Amino acid sequence: MIHGRVPALVQRRLLRPHGILSAELLRPGLSGALIFRCRDGAGRLYALRRWPAGTRARRLAEIHHVVTVARQQGCQLVPRLFVAEPLDTANAHAPPGENWQAESDGYRWDLSDWMPGSPLKIDATSEQIGLGCAAIASFHRAVEGLGERRGCPPAVIARIRRSSELNRQLPTLLRATASMGSHLVLPQGNPELASAIGAALQLLRVHWTRVHAEIIRSMASYENIAVPVQYVLRDVHNEHLLFRSDQKTQLPETTGPTGLIDFDAFRMDTPMTDLARWVGSFAAAPSDPTWEQAMAGYFENSPSPLAGQAEHQILLARNLAEVSNWIGLGNWVVWVVADRRIFPIEPEAVAKRITKLVRFCRSGSLGGLR
Repeated sequence: MIHGRVPALVQRRLLRPHGILSAELLRPGLSGALIFRCRDGAGRLYALRRWPAGTRARRLAEIHHVVTVARQQGCQLVPRLFVAEPLDTANAHAPPGENWQAESDGYRWDLSDWMPGSPLKIDATSEQIGLGCAAIASFHRAVEGLGERRGCPPAVIARIRRSSELNRQLPTLLRATASMGSHLVLPQGNPELASAIGAALQLLRVHWTRVHAEIIRSMASYENIAVPVQYVLRDVHNEHLLFRSDQKTQLPETTGPTGLIDFDAFRMDTPMTDLARWVGSFAAAPSDPTWEQAMAGYFENSPSPLAGQAEHQILLARNLAEVSNWIGLGNWVVWVVADRRIFPIEPEAVAKRITKLVRFCRSGSLGGLR
């Protein structure tokens, strides 16, 4: 059965040509995309994706091109894309990036392999995390031919800019909420979310001034250092790299990753952005030994320009991860308290993300916590 939210045009262009008989809507994430798990007559699984509103055809074609090149270069962790039936014969020979997408009611859609596996748990072993690092290295190797340069990482510039923006918002917000305590009213009225936001506000009141100054200092130290910059994933956290699951226990094994998913954030940046996101999903503090133990899996499999700079690159990844934790915490406070956003995921899931950031920030060294 095809879910009612799949438009007839998308069914005709993406589902019917590949014999797909069912499309099940999955729980949404934060990106604004919708994911449908599809099945054809032979039982083969596919992923039908409705990209977030505002996704441009050119941007989606860029993402499709990078994914396709990665597969062609031997990275089987990214999904295979399936061609959409052209709207007319004149469009039958359009560039591949355009053939892999369909448009309906202002949204863009694509169809790909369903990537099997399960995410690692937050208490994953260094060995498992290291296997993830090696998988990320295989992706970086596969796409480095698409253009590599040296320069200041865009991630560094972005974090300086965002920290400065938050520093114009947070002090007033933190003062305004200081006297509210338990009387702070949130849009969704969820006690878990209120507790998580309360903990975040308390931590930011005490440490934000020092943290912001340290973010600017630590990130500015990289502005004049040229590092390799290439296509990277940028959002490869613990839920976006899947591992083989034991069919009886449903627990990820250490036999290796099975798939990379969610490519919304593709950009040119330092490969350490991906390592910061991935290892930072598990390792709370920059001093956590997980960093060196796990990232050894990356440098044993990394492109040659980085292999001889492991110590410097690990430090960059650690710094990016810790800075990102504090900026992420500030973002959530602004989004929930000031902007009063309603998110597509449950309030409990938002609370869980905020609580994790509070824990990671408390265990770090920015702001004089250690």
